[in-house]
Amino acid sequence: MVDKDRTEIPGLNGARVLVTGAGGFIGSHLVDALLQQNMTVHALVRNPKRAKWLDATKIDLHTGDLLQPATYRDLLKQVDVVLHCGGTVRARKPSDFNRNNVTACNSLYEACLEHGRHLKSIVHLSSIAASGPSPLDAPIDETASCRPHSDYGHSKLAGEVIALTFSRFLPITILRPPVVYGERDRNLLDYIKLISKGWNVHIGRKPKILSLIYIEDLTRAILHAGARPPESDRVLFITDGECYSWDRVAEAAMEILNVRARRIVLSQTALTALAFLSETFSKFSKHPPLLDRQRVRDIDQGAWTASPKRFFDTYGFRPRYDLKEGLTRTIDWYREHRWL
Repeated sequence: MVDKDRTEIPGLNGARVLVTGAGGFIGSHLVDALLQQNMTVHALVRNPKRAKWLDATKIDLHTGDLLQPATYRDLLKQVDVVLHCGGTVRARKPSDFNRNNVTACNSLYEACLEHGRHLKSIVHLSSIAASGPSPLDAPIDETASCRPHSDYGHSKLAGEVIALTFSRFLPITILRPPVVYGERDRNLLDYIKLISKGWNVHIGRKPKILSLIYIEDLTRAILHAGARPPESDRVLFITDGECYSWDRVAEAAMEILNVRARRIVLSQTALTALAFLSETFSKFSKHPPLLDRQRVRDIDQGAWTASPKRFFDTYGFRPRYDLKEGLTRTIDWYREHRWL
């Protein structure tokens, strides 16, 4: 039987790789994919206590802050490839996004310029949020003008600008994934929990279309980009190649869970009120809100879709998992770990 998770990337054979943000959802899966290649993995995390998915016996685990180059600059002398997954997705205020998604990028690439001129490749993980929403009838591509709608999106675009500036001197490739789902992901978990309890929640009555990618396909794409930077195009969308309505996602989840969920339409006004409450409660917590009003504006957009054709053509890449298979693996994992 062929192991779909087994990733063969010849260009990375024997490479020494540094992963930033290695303790997170994407970063930890990326570390796993690198270990399957029997590569030397250096994992950079800000807080080792939050790196519970990493096996410290199989990697070199380092504590460091991208804003403090002294904590990792010696590492840059030891590695061949840098996979930059570090950053902030949720924050209390715009300055938090700017610090971790913009200033941190500048610090990292300045350090690479000083200590990593030998690097064979750097992959900068951005987001579809940097480009903004798309028309309902056509996924955007890399030629589309960027119109981010949130502080997060603006910070990811600003990080891209910094990466592109340094790409004149360093082998940087920028990848823009859409919504990423899979094992260990908590963002999809709440939605799946609602479906499992019989509630199929829709925001507004307008159609909602989005691109997705399963985590194993994203990590494989990152490894391809890390093995061989493109000759010219520095910015590439990566999705599973399909566009999904939320109805299609809900139907797939209901089939896997073997439930029928009642369709509930939640107005943007109601969701905005919930977001306001979430923001208010977060002021008394150490954590940023799970939902805020900027995220509500993003959710209200009709479509977040992008074409991965340029990436597919550049690397001869095709995803291995469709929505049904990726969701099945995700839900099975939620059940196994008693998250669901």
